[in-house]
Amino acid sequence: MKEHVEYVFKLFENTISDITEDELDWQPTEEANTIRGILTHISRICNVSLPSRMKGDPNYLPNNWPKNYEGTLHSSKKLFSDLENGKKAVIGGLDGLSSSDLEVEIDLWGRRVKRKIGLFSHLSEIAHHKGQIAYIRGIRKRQREKTKVSMKT
Repeated sequence: MKEHVEYVFKLFENTISDITEDELDWQPTEEANTIRGILTHISRICNVSLPSRMKGDPNYLPNNWPKNYEGTLHSSKKLFSDLENGKKAVIGGLDGLSSSDLEVEIDLWGRRVKRKIGLFSHLSEIAHHKGQIAYIRGIRKRQREKTKVSMKT
């Protein structure tokens, strides 16, 4: 499990490496999420949802965690710090879980599931959102390249 978590985080970190402020707030359409918004959501997953599942406490919140975290526009510095802290919390939390702990049933979205299924669900969500970020960055890059080509002709 820990190797899988580290792998998901590595892929995610590769996707956001060298991201610019411009990319964080760019939207392909007005209705689309920004990368900053997606990262804010992933930060909540790492800092609240995954630790909550590991602890088996559906009401878990880290100390000083704001109730309106996802409704707040965070600086890139704070956001990346929160993401790193969340990653450390998740990896550290896994160190305290045994194989039998992963089989324990917990509450997840109104039903009882094995803890490992809750963790798999949230890790899949991080991978899903990593793909959204890669998509947005790819569109932005192609737009810039297209603009450069049209300016030369």
